[in-house]
Amino acid sequence: MLWTTSYIISQALTIFAYVVLGISFFRCNKREIQVLNIVSCIFFSGGFFLLRAYSGVAMQVIITLHLLVFILLRREKESVFSVALTLAAMTAVAFFTYETPLSMLSVGGSFVYMTSLCQQKSLNFKLLNTASCILWLAYQIYIYSIFGIILEVLLLASTIAGAAREVRQREKILPPEPE
Repeated sequence: MLWTTSYIISQALTIFAYVVLGISFFRCNKREIQVLNIVSCIFFSGGFFLLRAYSGVAMQVIITLHLLVFILLRREKESVFSVALTLAAMTAVAFFTYETPLSMLSVGGSFVYMTSLCQQKSLNFKLLNTASCILWLAYQIYIYSIFGIILEVLLLASTIAGAAREVRQREKILPPEPE
């Protein structure tokens, strides 16, 4: 790993992507979460491209397209068909971007993320994203993205904190159960 201009720019894009993604985990409105995820996907794509991590780029592009279609159609919930179609596209693209088994960690993380989109409750979305974060952390280690590693750990903590916040908010709304 050399500190070239493209590596430095990739790390800056990675920082922007993680800041936006981290903010999304503290939102409870699904539409806001999706828009913020599109913005983060764009930054991630640029960073992965500069690192020549093409399976990561491919997954981010597919997720971005899926989210854009979802938002433009103003749908309130994901259809199983649209997610299945997206997962099929990810599988096909993974075949062409395959380098090593570790390069497929981005595919695994993206699969879990796409599964989270089917969730109606934002808490389930955040919990599935915990698993996605773990897979993406392993991918960041594989591609030697220093800020990707550091920020994925912070994102994992942010995901857990966002889920805990939502649980606390629900406890305030719901009356305590009788003993």
